[in-house]
Amino acid sequence: MDLRQYLFVLQRGSGIIIGITVVFTLVVSAFIYFGAPKFEAVTSVTVDRQNSVAQKDANYYLYDNYYSQQSSGLLADTIINWMASPSVVKSIYARAGVSLPPVRKISALGKIFTVRKLPPATVNISVSNDNETRSQLLVQSAVAELKARSLELNQDGNSNRIELRATNVVSAVVKPFWALNLSINIMTGLLLGLFVVFIRDILHQPKRS
Repeated sequence: MDLRQYLFVLQRGSGIIIGITVVFTLVVSAFIYFGAPKFEAVTSVTVDRQNSVAQKDANYYLYDNYYSQQSSGLLADTIINWMASPSVVKSIYARAGVSLPPVRKISALGKIFTVRKLPPATVNISVSNDNETRSQLLVQSAVAELKARSLELNQDGNSNRIELRATNVVSAVVKPFWALNLSINIMTGLLLGLFVVFIRDILHQPKRS
């Protein structure tokens, strides 16, 4: 099939392509618009790791707690790793009394929470859910789980005391990005229309004897 034949198929099936694109875009857009709203809850957790000995009580220089600050940053990285662990996420859901969502792979549990580090030692934790109260509860339970794990580190013979300070949980409705969604829907509809037109043309071609 040369270029002219392709153009002929497209011209002959232009109505089908436009129709499928319009219907697909309207149906998916309506599904997004009338679907259950998503709520996002977020908090910030700051890691504070202080020397057990104050400078005034030490006979050596503590470098203005420089090493404690570096240690706080490393512990913030550890928190990010914790939140990516399926076992930790499972513990958070159990602490919140919320059933785990169905997933195809257990590793997908580690992607439920969105975690981002703000240097030097602050971690943003957020989660989306179709229930506002549940989203807030999950973030609160995440903070409680992290504090419990940091308490275990304090009791593990470390000379530096670890403290996690979390801000109040804030939640809001997550509105879809309509410009992006509309563009994706139109492109997907076009591809689906092209696929239908070319399959239709192939099926209607005369069979060679």
